[in-house]
Amino acid sequence: MKRIVASAVTWLVCTSVAISSEPTADDYLNFFKPLIGEWTAKITVGEKAGQGTFSCRLSPTKRCLVWYGASNLPLPNTHSIDGYDPVAKKWKGFAFAADGSHRVTMYQAADADSLKVDKAEFKCEATEAKADGEVVKWRWQTTFILGRDTCKVLYTALADSEGEKAPDVEFIYERKRK
Repeated sequence: MKRIVASAVTWLVCTSVAISSEPTADDYLNFFKPLIGEWTAKITVGEKAGQGTFSCRLSPTKRCLVWYGASNLPLPNTHSIDGYDPVAKKWKGFAFAADGSHRVTMYQAADADSLKVDKAEFKCEATEAKADGEVVKWRWQTTFILGRDTCKVLYTALADSEGEKAPDVEFIYERKRK
């Protein structure tokens, strides 16, 4: 009997350590909530640097984030609504750009614990429909470093489905003062 109990305890301990908890809608939403507000941005795309603005608010349902971004770089002004996709079990963004393109982006965190700190990494994939009808699929890594009045977002290893690399993109946000 002792052997059975010891085996059961060992199995439970090993299983609970080996299985990390999957992020929930609340885990993702709580991680991204510090982005709510009005921001200025320093943006670097490869070797090009520019300025921009970013605003983010909680949707009326309090389950999604609605944001707008604009810059003086060749990045189109964009509106997006982002929230949890319960089927994919990932954070999902639907973005519509001023150039007529749109994209659907999926952000996947490693586990729930990785969203309980100020720095988190996400595996990302997107399908972009350009204004001319061309569809491009992208994969990359995103790192968010959130602070009370600053935020850094780094997109690295951007590559399309053909393996074509794009330059890294960095956003450094500062909260606008009232």
